[in-house]
Amino acid sequence: MRAGWLVGWLAGWRAGWRAGGLAGGRKKLGSRGTKLFGKVNVPSIDNSVSDASWKVGRRVVELETLAESLSGCSSCQVPINLLNTVGSRDFGLACVLDILCCNCGAINNVATGRKHGRVYDMNTKLALAMVHAGVGVRQINGILSTLNIPAVNHTMLIRRQNEAGQAVEEVAKSSADTFLQEEVHLNEIPTLGFLVRLVEETRFIEKQTPVTLY
Repeated sequence: MRAGWLVGWLAGWRAGWRAGGLAGGRKKLGSRGTKLFGKVNVPSIDNSVSDASWKVGRRVVELETLAESLSGCSSCQVPINLLNTVGSRDFGLACVLDILCCNCGAINNVATGRKHGRVYDMNTKLALAMVHAGVGVRQINGILSTLNIPAVNHTMLIRRQNEAGQAVEEVAKSSADTFLQEEVHLNEIPTLGFLVRLVEETRFIEKQTPVTLY
């Protein structure tokens, strides 16, 4: 008798829990616009939650890198849309966009440029351009602000300048060693000009030397 009552009570409790959980799940998932009962709904992004700062100003973008990132979601491989961006983070000239997937609701971190290690290529290129042009951080940020591109951090540029400077020194040293070896090699081999001068000097000496007849 007690066992039957307990089984009935557990069955009723499970049914109530499932109904409440399902209703809560519907409400929660419905607000996000993700998958509902096997059907795919296009998410409606809440403007109060999404960050629209990525729409302001301009960005430096490597088109191939951006196209590859937008070609498929990192979770479901369905193409993602740039208009579904919900946030952004700037790393010097580079930018990482947080893009919502319409199919699975995953957030994809899409970078606007390539990296070597943990450093973005465009930031190193900027530091190298500063050294080449002989300008400082203030001048660079003045140019960027005129172009409506977010300013870059002074510390970041100094680090990238040190990185670029080391690379330039290594290339210069390697080039100097190569040119020195080529010069030594050329000095060891008689050139055509040297041989011509040697023949001309020999002929001149022969003409100046009197011939003695016996």
